[in-house]
Amino acid sequence: MADNYNPSGSLQFERTDKHRLGRIKGKWEDAMMAEIPEANERAWNQGAEEVTDGQVDSDAEVRAIGDWYRSKLKEGDEEPAPAPQREPSQELLDVRQEWDHFEGRRGEGSIHYDPTSGETGPGIVDGVGAAADYGNRATDDYHNRFIPHLNAQANLEALEIGDAGSRHLDRFEGAVPELASGDIKDLYNYYSKKITA
Repeated sequence: MADNYNPSGSLQFERTDKHRLGRIKGKWEDAMMAEIPEANERAWNQGAEEVTDGQVDSDAEVRAIGDWYRSKLKEGDEEPAPAPQREPSQELLDVRQEWDHFEGRRGEGSIHYDPTSGETGPGIVDGVGAAADYGNRATDDYHNRFIPHLNAQANLEALEIGDAGSRHLDRFEGAVPELASGDIKDLYNYYSKKITA
């Protein structure tokens, strides 16, 4: 049996015993590989079942299975009409712009501490002054850059999740079923007993 597994380009065929492997053998296996090399053996066998009597024993049957396979590929290529694109809300765009502003400053990193920078006079280095200056700048950075960046990120993610949910809800093609019973309390009591049992 040939090693003809090719996941890319192959269709998803039924996985049943009806299309068992090993049905196409010998020169017909070679002919199938020449006709549709991108298909796998399961596809060959399903085609043999649907197009022929199940046993491939002629060049005409090989060509018929090849035609069947190509028609199946064309069916898979036909895509439904795309749903109309929903534009993001202005609120989402504004929050995204705010977040981008903070992301642009992300490379600044933490506040630099230089213990030799605090001068109290010409040529006199004051380590205490440098530490106090660093503390003030780090606190300002924490409250004016870091925390607002986290808030902007949380707002953006919340709005993106809401926007994605709305977009998928707009694509929903089904219908919400009507309840058979008029009283929701009876249904709750019935199913809650089933769940907790």
